[in-house]
Parts: sequence; structure tokens; C-alpha cells
Amino acid sequence: MRNNDIFRLSFYYSNSRVNRFIEIIQQTDNDSRKKAFKILVFKMMKDIVNKNIVNYLNLITNTKLEEEPPSYDECLSDCYIIFDNCVNGFKVGSSNFYFYYNKSLSRNFYRNYQRLVR
Repeated sequence: MRNNDIFRLSFYYSNSRVNRFIEIIQQTDNDSRKKAFKILVFKMMKDIVNKNIVNYLNLITNTKLEEEPPSYDECLSDCYIIFDNCVNGFKVGSSNFYFYYNKSLSRNFYRNYQRLVR
């Protein structure tokens, strides 16, 4: 399978593929290759990204806030920033990236919620 074929596949999570892609991201010096693999892995994380954003926005809509709640796109950009930090700090083989990233997202949205409520 050539690299171009990888980018045509569906974006379903596979732990072994994600670990391989993160190794490529962490070891390559080619910025365009690094960016392409980051986007690919982020698209594989679409289920937990969407779940965390929807949960956060539902939690906020049921709470009285003084500020206007963030939009879905703002939350999505926060998710990518967190993703970027997680990819850079992840030790391949130490744990499952899916759970590592999900925990980071959950903590971030909970902190944002606490900040908005105060």
C-alpha cells in the first residue's frame, strides 16, 4: 500500500495505524508530510471529538451563562489545538492514543465549563 492510498481510505480508528502515523509525525522533518498525517489522525478521532463537543454544548445550553456560549467551530479548533499537544507529548506504545486524547478533551471542556459557570 502506497502512502497516497492511505489518504483515500475511510477514517476509522485503528490503534496500530494511529501509533504508526504518530511515529511518522514525531520523527519526520518534512512539514507537509507531518501536517498531512496529523490531519489524517485527527479525522480518525472524529467520533470522540464530536461526542465531546456535543456533550459540552449540551451542558452549556442547560446552564445560565453571562457570556455567549462558544460555537461548534470554536470548540473544534480547541480540539485540534489539544490534539496537536497530545500528538507531540504521546509516547507510542505506552497507552492507547484514543483514550489519551479523549481524557485530554474531557478535562479541557470541563475546565472551560467551570470557567464559564464562575
